[in-house]
Amino acid sequence: MPLQLLGGGGNKLRSLKGKTLFFSMAGPFNDGTERLEIAKQLETMLNQKASIELNWGFLYFPRQIHMTTPYVTFFEGISKTFNDYQVPTFTSYQEYLEQGGMKGIVEHYRKRGKKYQKPEAVPDQMISTIAGFIFSGGQKDEAIALLENNLTSNPKSVNSHYALASLYERNNQIKKALKYFDKTLSLAKQQKSPWIGYIEKEIERVKGLL
Repeated sequence: MPLQLLGGGGNKLRSLKGKTLFFSMAGPFNDGTERLEIAKQLETMLNQKASIELNWGFLYFPRQIHMTTPYVTFFEGISKTFNDYQVPTFTSYQEYLEQGGMKGIVEHYRKRGKKYQKPEAVPDQMISTIAGFIFSGGQKDEAIALLENNLTSNPKSVNSHYALASLYERNNQIKKALKYFDKTLSLAKQQKSPWIGYIEKEIERVKGLL
């Protein structure tokens, strides 16, 4: 039983720093009300005594049976275990700020890189995605500044130049948009990008807006 395996209760729970624990229970029809009660007791103990550095989760599946819970539990458990590997997500500008804004994003990738031995820099594509999101949320100057600052660190990034050109176009700054579209094309040709033809068509389209 889970509580027996964690004999010692709070002391052992507090020692599980940096670990992940995920468990689930099916409905009482198959596993009985006693086992469900034990699982809920464990959930209560974790809520009260587990270290904040223990990454844990519990799901109750009342419509599942003992033989079907492994499938959904595996997916949810893997998602929980590696939630610090996934890219940060938010649904509003306020939520973005609550997660620390760009400083929070930078810190996320720093920790992610150290833990999983991956590059610690925030990927260009992620920065472009964030800029597009906050631009759509009305923070237009902040979004443009974010991409401009990124170009100082990534001056040869085709993606970053294209993203900035697109935001300038959306902001009705067509001449600036064309400047960065031209730079995008120049870099794409230097790097033999497969997007050269597409960028050329975009430049012709934007010229028609002048």
